[in-house]
Amino acid sequence: MGATPYQVATLGTVGHIAGTVGAAIASSIADRLPRRPVMIASDLRRALLTFAVPALAIAGGLTFTHLLIVATLIGVLTVIFEVSASAYLPTVVSPDEIVDANAKISASGAVAEVAGFGIAGWLVQWLTAPIAVAVDGISFIASAVSLWQIRAPEPRRSNSLMASPHSRQPLVQQVRAAWKHAMSEARIGLRTIGDNPVLRAQFVVFIVDGAAGGIANVTIVLYMIRGIGFEPGVLTMIWAIGGITSFASALMVPRIVARFGAGRTMSTGLFTTGVGTLLIPLATGPTLAGAILLILNQIVVDPGATAYSITSASLQQSIVPNDVLGRVGAVTRLAVSVATVAGVIAGGIITEAFGMRVGVAASGIGAIIAGLILATGPAGRLGPITVSTD
Repeated sequence: MGATPYQVATLGTVGHIAGTVGAAIASSIADRLPRRPVMIASDLRRALLTFAVPALAIAGGLTFTHLLIVATLIGVLTVIFEVSASAYLPTVVSPDEIVDANAKISASGAVAEVAGFGIAGWLVQWLTAPIAVAVDGISFIASAVSLWQIRAPEPRRSNSLMASPHSRQPLVQQVRAAWKHAMSEARIGLRTIGDNPVLRAQFVVFIVDGAAGGIANVTIVLYMIRGIGFEPGVLTMIWAIGGITSFASALMVPRIVARFGAGRTMSTGLFTTGVGTLLIPLATGPTLAGAILLILNQIVVDPGATAYSITSASLQQSIVPNDVLGRVGAVTRLAVSVATVAGVIAGGIITEAFGMRVGVAASGIGAIIAGLILATGPAGRLGPITVSTD
């Protein structure tokens, strides 16, 4: 679309910042409104925003400002969708199926990753980037239709939003009241986390890992392209390998958790993520050795990150009563979003001061530190997962 590298980085950063806003909104609605309709509405709105990009491009009026607005709003809606989805899942599957359900969701995402890397470049080449974006819009509609077809009933919830006494006040006062309500709901989620030692430990790990992820976001791709010198087409094929290994990992996670426990699965996942990331700075040029190191990175990092993601989500769903699960998920996402933005800033500072290789290494070390915190805390000693039905 003609965006500069700085503009691309700005779009990514805006997405993370938007996540904090989305998490604040989600804290107000995820436990108060029926979650499936919230998810469907989020999908349809994301589709509409996505279709706006090719429409503006065809009309000749697409600007970077438009992309910034779309990225911000989609970022907000994505967090609302994901928080609601995480809280919704335990209401539609049985307690002993929660890890398997999360694993299947992750596996489908891995398939989409492989397919996306395989066709994205061709779509951009054939249709131009703005028109190819419309494919994302179609995927959101497909998601909304799939959710609409789910017939499992949701538990009735206390809805304090529909009868809000602030609805006839001036807009500024409505915004203030909504923000106050969101913070009140977020405090409930934070209190739930604080009252449970496992959730407290996991919360700290989420923050550390989020900061490491922020550093990775601003350093790894930049180093692969500019530091090592690989062409984007080659990197696309290498990254597709990560999708394949993620898929394989997702299929094995339920058995791994059942055999080794949630704690060891999560800590090992973080360790392998960190160690695998440290392979990247060892590649110094677009050579066969460099390609092998990046392939090994995908073979090590993606399965570990997938195992950690599936197990940590299942653990939170297993401990937290469902009537506050949305607020706990929203507070967690808010903290991770803030930590990620801090990591992006830190990654930029580290890269500017010490170079891209040090920045990449810092992200790997951060993941290892998160794994150490998890392994030595109460969450690291957990066995197989069962889900609370409260």
